[in-house]
Amino acid sequence: MRFTYRELLLLDEFITRYTSVLDDESESLDNMPPLFARAARRNWRRRCRLHATLQAKITAAIQHRQARMTPEQIRRQALF
Repeated sequence: MRFTYRELLLLDEFITRYTSVLDDESESLDNMPPLFARAARRNWRRRCRLHATLQAKITAAIQHRQARMTPEQIRRQALF
């Protein structure tokens, strides 16, 4: 699937915000009963690995696009 540069920036923003969700969940895992905590930690670690993989791929795609763009194009395509 191909994304536009602006879509990649939006995905990057979303993935960056998801980091805080994972951080909050890691804190709540300590308060869980041991019976549920093991499965919850396994699920949390899996989502952390997926998050890291997605973030790396999106960052690489953005850098690849930026390498082919002029500074003016990058500035015009910025989200904010």
